[in-house]
Amino acid sequence: MYQEYLQQYIPPNFDLTKYDKAANMELINWIENLNTRMLSYAASKTKQELLDEKIRALLEDLTQKNIKQGILLDTPCSTLINGLIMDDDAEYTSIVRDITYFELFQLTEMLKTADMDKIHSEVDSTIFPLINQKTLGKLNGSLPIYREVSEQNLSWLEIDMDCSDSEITAAFSSWLKHTRIKESSETSKHKRREHKLNKFNQVAFRKWHDAQALAYLDLITWNNLKGNKTTSKIIGDILFPDPKSLRDSTAMINDTVKPLANKLASLPTIRRMIKVLAEETGRK
Repeated sequence: MYQEYLQQYIPPNFDLTKYDKAANMELINWIENLNTRMLSYAASKTKQELLDEKIRALLEDLTQKNIKQGILLDTPCSTLINGLIMDDDAEYTSIVRDITYFELFQLTEMLKTADMDKIHSEVDSTIFPLINQKTLGKLNGSLPIYREVSEQNLSWLEIDMDCSDSEITAAFSSWLKHTRIKESSETSKHKRREHKLNKFNQVAFRKWHDAQALAYLDLITWNNLKGNKTTSKIIGDILFPDPKSLRDSTAMINDTVKPLANKLASLPTIRRMIKVLAEETGRK
């Protein structure tokens, strides 16, 4: 089926027909399949020499299990997600809510960056910011909290609770309006893609299946962990072996499959999926 030069890039037990069930999967099934691949895929894109050998072995084993089965259905992961949603006392899936202490710890870990270290070295004392605001420059800017590099972000907001409800509501509405305008002007192309991706329905699921998104994640993860240097042409020839069905498999990988897979296997997207699932479950 495949040409000889492709054989070294094809994992044992890899079979495209095993991913056919994705054509009719529901949202919960996409969540469980993406969730089982997200960590391994992200880790495989890091410099392999930085990975601990035991961790690498575990990731390879997990990836090989995914490849052997292809599509996962009704695993403990989906049972856990459904259980959390049905017994959501903390309302962690809500769009607007109080954060938990656990999430606060997670956010502080995200803030441990080189930029933050530089900020600490530049500020001599706790009262320095009060002395001369003009000298702070970038330090005086808003503080975004990035869940993942180049992905959606959250913002820290300070609210003066001594103000009236109407004053707070008006102030927040004004902030939201200006922030949306700024984001739209800076990342309009990205936002259009994100908006389309947030429409989690059978039409979208079918497109994800046709793009071989799950097979791509498994294939790239396995090759990265093995240290194989792949190209878009190699991956395209493996995922779309029938030349009659696709004019340019390399362009398909670069323009559609790769950006889609990166988006689907990101924590913000999976969290968004869970929120949509919780909303749909609540309406039933």
